[in-house]
Amino acid sequence: MYEKIREIYIEQARDREEDEISVWLKKEIREVLKSDMKDEKTTKGEFDMAFRIAEVGEEVGFIRGFRYAVQLILDCK
Repeated sequence: MYEKIREIYIEQARDREEDEISVWLKKEIREVLKSDMKDEKTTKGEFDMAFRIAEVGEEVGFIRGFRYAVQLILDCK
């Protein structure tokens, strides 16, 4: 079931254009990295890695939410 939900997420994420949530997330990541690395130069690679980590978290959140929604539907029958 996990793999099927993941396929659904990947498909919808591929078709989704950058929305206000994505813009907000990128802004927040930049602010966190800049505030935590005041004395060091933050590289593009570090930004890319942080964005990728956030994307993984988003995917996990989608999968968990999907599973909870299905369980709720089944419980309400």
